[in-house]
Amino acid sequence: MRKLTALSVAALAIVMAGPATASITFTGTNVPLGLAASATFNDSVAGFLTVTLTNTSAADVNDPADVLTALFFSLGTNPH
Repeated sequence: MRKLTALSVAALAIVMAGPATASITFTGTNVPLGLAASATFNDSVAGFLTVTLTNTSAADVNDPADVLTALFFSLGTNPH
């Protein structure tokens, strides 16, 4: 899932850079563990970024540590 976080940060930079509205989805998988997830970045409402996290694995999660519950990123700018 760390790759998903790195890709998501790149997606955020792409979404925030352009003046047009956009939606972009990144997916991450761990085949040996049967894990899969996606993160969709959407800026369809001016000034608001919506991030949707989805656990897309077809398998049941047996370990709470395997559930995607958060996404951390940095804008790289100081808003103050």
